[in-house]
Amino acid sequence: MNELLVPLLKQLANYIPDFVKLVTKPKTIIVHWINEAEGDLIRPFTFVALSVSFGFLLQLPQIGNDHNFADLATGMSIFKVFFLVLCASTIHLILRIVGGRASFPVTLSAYLYIVSPLYVVGVILIIASNGVLRDYNPVVATNTNLDFNYLFAEPTRWQTFNNTAPRLALAYTLLICVRVILIPAWFITCWGAFRQLHSVSFWRSVTAGIVALIVLGILFSIAKYFMLGMFGTSMPALQ
Repeated sequence: MNELLVPLLKQLANYIPDFVKLVTKPKTIIVHWINEAEGDLIRPFTFVALSVSFGFLLQLPQIGNDHNFADLATGMSIFKVFFLVLCASTIHLILRIVGGRASFPVTLSAYLYIVSPLYVVGVILIIASNGVLRDYNPVVATNTNLDFNYLFAEPTRWQTFNNTAPRLALAYTLLICVRVILIPAWFITCWGAFRQLHSVSFWRSVTAGIVALIVLGILFSIAKYFMLGMFGTSMPALQ
């Protein structure tokens, strides 16, 4: 038990400094941490677990009384573990096809480090977007939480929003644009870590990266159907 508890407590104390290092020097720090760990998955799993826990806590105030936080957290944790392994396996297969040499634990570790800050920042942006919509119309905010495309499903809804509260509409648009750009931009920034860990050439890495972005984009698009099956909505109350 102590063998698991000690690394966990150490990671908890170092989480914020490590988070800053990861955001400021992603490729360098990911490669360094993975080489230092020598295949040990405790650190990357602990790091992603702390990131998800932090994200859950940030969202706690906006969970309504009609939702059970414990049930939502359990269900979403199961979904995230499944999806993390699926995406990491996809990246690993693509890198192997272009000549990658690293083991799956190495690919999985790198992926966990990459998605951790992406998730935290994404949650912050979602909370900010919800705040903008609640300031405009709480009903619209609630419906958008259940269906991301709610505002855009009917042109009149967006036109009404834009005409009634143009500054809020602009702020919401900017937040959505940041969320849309953030994922591919961060992956492109961090992709060099996969290239170094798998020892593949630059152009093979570029090819693998393009294919990975396309395939992951497809996986994220169909993820809503998994969430519909698990939570009854394509946008669960807890992200």
